[in-house]
Amino acid sequence: MIALDLLITLVVFVAMIFVLRSHVPSETPAIVLIVSAFTSSCITALFWLAMQMLKAVLVHQREKTNED
Repeated sequence: MIALDLLITLVVFVAMIFVLRSHVPSETPAIVLIVSAFTSSCITALFWLAMQMLKAVLVHQREKTNED
């Protein structure tokens, strides 16, 4: 399960790099890649936290429905 989470997070990271490249105000390809990667890392960390919170809520809901 951890491997799947890491794979999904890696896919989101790479996708965000491609999305954010057009928003970097620079002409140098190296600077564009560096800035988009740093920005993508923050967005990806937020995505990972949201995914973990969703998994925790789903587990709690399943446990609660099994108790009733």
